[in-house]
Amino acid sequence: MVGLDLATDVLLAVLLVAVIVYAVILNRKLAALRNAKEEFEALLGSFGDTTQQAQTNLEALREEAQTVKRGFDQELEQMGTSLAEVRSLADDLEYLVKRGEKVADRLASKDPATPAAAGRAPEPEPATASAAGQGGAQQHFLRALQGMR
Repeated sequence: MVGLDLATDVLLAVLLVAVIVYAVILNRKLAALRNAKEEFEALLGSFGDTTQQAQTNLEALREEAQTVKRGFDQELEQMGTSLAEVRSLADDLEYLVKRGEKVADRLASKDPATPAAAGRAPEPEPATASAAGQGGAQQHFLRALQGMR
């Protein structure tokens, strides 16, 4: 039985050495894992900081976009007002041109002995011009229209 006890002791010694070798290998891997964990925690910390900074920058970008949008809206509103004024002036000018054409046609269709028929601008009558409420600019405009014919 001594041989059996010796074989058992040798087997246990070999298994014990294998366990010790395995424990050393496992200890090294656990140490590497701990180091990696520390690096990972540092990486997560910097990721959190970067995420916070990105969120702050995103909020600033949203605020700037809102400011730019408000500016564009104001400019569009002003352009709409300006466009309405331009359209109104264009309508007024169109009315004045039509009115001027009618007056020029009326003057041209009068007696051929009139200055308008002879190609000259008629001299406005002071009473007629003031009674009609025409200013100097309108008279000048009418003369220019008659000169074009």
